[in-house]
Amino acid sequence: MHVTCQTFFFWFSGCSNEFYQILGETCLENLNLLTENDVVHASQILPTLSKLKILQLWGNFIGHRDLKFPASLRKVILHKCTCSTKWLCSLIIALSSLKNPVVFRLYDLELQSSCFVDTFSSQIQASGQISDLKSYDTSKITLHVKVGSGELFEIFRDTSILGLSLGTTAAASHASQILPTLCKLEILQVPGFCIGVFDLHLPESIQQIIIHGGYCSREWLCSLTIALSSKGHHIQCKLYDVELQSIHAIKTSSSQLEAFQVMPNLMSCDMSNIELHVQTGSSELFEMFRNTNIRTLSLGTAGAASHASKILPTLCKLETLCLIGSYIGRYDLQLPVSLQRLVFKDGYCSGEWLCSLMIALSSIGHTIQCDLSDIELLSSGVVDTSSSQIQPLEKISNFISCDMSNITLHVKAGSSELFEMFRDTSIRVLSLGTAAAATNASEILPTLCKLEALHLEGSYIGRFDLQLPVSLQRLVFVEGYCSGEWLSSLMIALSSIGHTIWCELYDSELLSSGVVDTSSSQIQPSDKISNFMSCDMSNIMLHVKTGSSELFEIFRDTSIPVLSLGTTAAATNASEILPTLCKLEELRLFGSYIDRFDLQLPVSLQRLVFEEGCCSGEWLCSLMIALSSIGHTIWCELSDIELLSSGVVDTSISHIQPSEKISNFMSCDMSNITLHVKAGSSELFEMFRDTSIPVMSLGTAAAATNASEILPTLCK
Repeated sequence: MHVTCQTFFFWFSGCSNEFYQILGETCLENLNLLTENDVVHASQILPTLSKLKILQLWGNFIGHRDLKFPASLRKVILHKCTCSTKWLCSLIIALSSLKNPVVFRLYDLELQSSCFVDTFSSQIQASGQISDLKSYDTSKITLHVKVGSGELFEIFRDTSILGLSLGTTAAASHASQILPTLCKLEILQVPGFCIGVFDLHLPESIQQIIIHGGYCSREWLCSLTIALSSKGHHIQCKLYDVELQSIHAIKTSSSQLEAFQVMPNLMSCDMSNIELHVQTGSSELFEMFRNTNIRTLSLGTAGAASHASKILPTLCKLETLCLIGSYIGRYDLQLPVSLQRLVFKDGYCSGEWLCSLMIALSSIGHTIQCDLSDIELLSSGVVDTSSSQIQPLEKISNFISCDMSNITLHVKAGSSELFEMFRDTSIRVLSLGTAAAATNASEILPTLCKLEALHLEGSYIGRFDLQLPVSLQRLVFVEGYCSGEWLSSLMIALSSIGHTIWCELYDSELLSSGVVDTSSSQIQPSDKISNFMSCDMSNIMLHVKTGSSELFEIFRDTSIPVLSLGTTAAATNASEILPTLCKLEELRLFGSYIDRFDLQLPVSLQRLVFEEGCCSGEWLCSLMIALSSIGHTIWCELSDIELLSSGVVDTSISHIQPSEKISNFMSCDMSNITLHVKAGSSELFEMFRDTSIPVMSLGTAAAATNASEILPTLCK
């Protein structure tokens, strides 16, 4: 049966089994069943509703029922239900079988008392059912309980639910006993209306706590923050529409901690693990955090930013400030000197505000990252040009002339009007989060005369047509995919820049040649690759973190002088083209290497650097043998590497035996190798005992100590 009904809400009460059979295999997205009989009749066709996202139930439910849900289900809601423990457990078990995250909401649910733990052997024990529930993986379930008894929450003791939302303070009170047992709980949402001391015992797994709506006392907020600071790991605290009670409303009875006792404790506790988000908050609320050492603060509205302005300069450990909302006029927040990153997202601003923000960041005295994500620049007509404000033209003049060389700018998505604000400025690092952002920035790129690093993300097809400033020192393609034509034309552009430049490819995927546009309006791919191979790339230093063999084939027979391979897989995929790089002078390796070194090195190689990784003794021996046969002096640098224990070495007969490998190693002529070891264990230096290396460089005192035993044996 094919029915287009995704956008409708269906409510069914007292319908027959035959009726529900008709609904089978339809595209319902939201289904509401108003009685127990409707649930019974619909249970047969539920798995066939492949588009079902929301299921809402009403009624009285007793006994065990084997419910099966479609994989599309995202939310189950129980309204005004009475149910047995057994039925509720069977429902949760059914939800746990889903492979996707699911929200389970309980509104006005009453658990039948008669079905609580039955101690008669003739009955199935409710406790046995609960024990069964504990053995299921409920980590994809986020549970919301509006009101619930202590008995209801006991069902969830020791389960692995990921998120818990409590709709009332009574629900929070009833859940308090089982909270510490929820060893996989990451997100806890509690309501406002909290007075006294925060006395919930949070599990060690908690990553985020959300307070939504209502009010709280200073004492409660202080004790919550102190509790979070003691967790020992990073944790988010989000306050949504929370009002701080006046000081006169605080209960100061002897049974409670006095507010004036808690406040000094708050200022003295280490809050560096807390990321604080305030959606809306009064200046009184922000005063609670004066002189504290939180490292991340997120302000959800312009109103919150205004109220936080007084205490911002006192946050001497603040590293990240996130602004959300709409800003017009001057940026007038005083930033703490500790700030390392400012994020502005999900909002809009005037040109004047953006200019004054950048001027403030330029004066902070150290490198700072500014992220602009999903923001809209207001048209100039919105800018306030009244005499009480700095005139926009004056503001822009100040902006262009200020030294922005300390600012790293990231724009996820931005209009050409936004990028025009940065024309002729002195920013040194620009990161563009999408191909659209790169297109919109193309007009101003050549004017950035101090730009040293350009980061690109996204998907690129066709020609690379950005005009790069001559100041560029580094181009990074962070994440995304590109066509062979785009990559070829990028390298041609870099080769013509006139000085040495790093090109770094991280997590980039090369599109198949079938995707390349070969229309007459574009340079043909074959022509592009031909131009690419014949161009002089001797100024390009190439780093590839991960790359397919198809990506490396693009560089066959090119003249790059430096190649850096970020993983073992990258080295394997590059192995076929390495001997063709006739101008390669330096090869850098990262990663973990076991067995033989089997890369064929070009004779032009002058330097091999192995850093940040580990290797077996066999691999290191075969590397040195390969270097000794290269026919000229070569520098070998070992930085921050770990030598694997001999037990890791593969001694199968299909490989050169380690003992034979070491024998070959000691007898080979290594007089052409200059060895530098930045840091190395005594086991690593033992590999070089009795060898003929003529030059050894030790990068640390520890390396010198570890090399002391073998130094007298180096007779050459």
